[in-house]
Amino acid sequence: MNRFVCALLLTLGLRAAVPADEAAPGFFFQGDSRFWSLGAAAGSSFTTPWLIGTVQGTVSPFPYTLVELGCDFGFVHSYPDKAGLGYFSLYPFAHLNGYFPLGPLGGLYGGAGGGVMLSFYSYEGEGTSYAVPALDLTTGWYAGKGRHYATAAYTLRTNFQRVNHKVSLGYSYRFGVKEENREWPGVLHR
Repeated sequence: MNRFVCALLLTLGLRAAVPADEAAPGFFFQGDSRFWSLGAAAGSSFTTPWLIGTVQGTVSPFPYTLVELGCDFGFVHSYPDKAGLGYFSLYPFAHLNGYFPLGPLGGLYGGAGGGVMLSFYSYEGEGTSYAVPALDLTTGWYAGKGRHYATAAYTLRTNFQRVNHKVSLGYSYRFGVKEENREWPGVLHR
């Protein structure tokens, strides 16, 4: 019985210490300092791969943090002397970012993480693949409010032998926020 009472008091004490905009229910979603999202983007590294499509999501288990999980899909190689060369790449990644809300302007983020570049080449029926681990330094901006955000991101990626860059623009849908009341002032409602 004492353990139950202690657990209850500890839970009530922790709940009282949480600011009002972070309070349960929906504790993980509440407040401007948390950003849970799912989105897609398109961009380039200005070398192989020239065209990059990204699917990503963010979770925010703590205020002012983003855990970004996603995968880049790379297309179009930059080897002009290799006619008939096929190329495709996957880059699953995970980043830990700090998140800085800017109110009606959205929010900025920056952090680090990594992934593994899986490159697939084919030429005249022969195929080969490479797996290269890499470190990422990333920054970006979520522009919008409510549930809909435009995204702009930059990533510096290195395997400590080469450095690559990725610039992308996209869209993210934010979970756990209430849409604002869109009633016009001065209009009578029944």
